[in-house]
Amino acid sequence: MELSIGGSETVTSTCLIPGSYGILCDNKCGRCAGNVDCGPLLGICFGGCQPGFFGSTCKMTCSATCGGDGSCSQLTAFCENGCQSGFTGTQCDQIITSPESGK
Repeated sequence: MELSIGGSETVTSTCLIPGSYGILCDNKCGRCAGNVDCGPLLGICFGGCQPGFFGSTCKMTCSATCGGDGSCSQLTAFCENGCQSGFTGTQCDQIITSPESGK
């Protein structure tokens, strides 16, 4: 895989070590969905992340208060299955202080 840096410069990645990426294969892949390897140059998980992780490389953790299996959007970190009891907000980071109002 080649990546154009600018002008006529290119960087070639030939990382063939499973679970690794980068020019020197010195970076560990994140939590890609289906335990598939990440992209060899930048470590991107093209098929999404395992539940509980987000970001292009699936190395950031979703909010611990996401509901269901703890999944959140790979791009926005919004909790995909609602929130655990007592929490609200797109990332379930707001405590519900009044059970009657849900706010």
